[in-house]
Amino acid sequence: MEKILIILHVFISLLLIIVVILQPGNRSTSNVFSGLSSKTIFTGYGVNNFLSKITFIIAILFMITSLFLSFISNFQFSVLNTTNIEEELKK
Repeated sequence: MEKILIILHVFISLLLIIVVILQPGNRSTSNVFSGLSSKTIFTGYGVNNFLSKITFIIAILFMITSLFLSFISNFQFSVLNTTNIEEELKK
């Protein structure tokens, strides 16, 4: 299960990088500081609305697989699961 999740996470990571690179850049960076570009980002009037939605979905999948991998690693490599505390205290 863990190996499949790691492979899926790597695939999603590469796909996210590719989709982000495919998106066109802003023509003017001054709009970022004035707040004028926020309308095109949040309302979907941008040129590549499809790529924005795909990026959002892949980013959510990336976060979900990251959370699952962190939960699996916390439960699998716990100190309490590998050693007996009472035996260590008696030594």
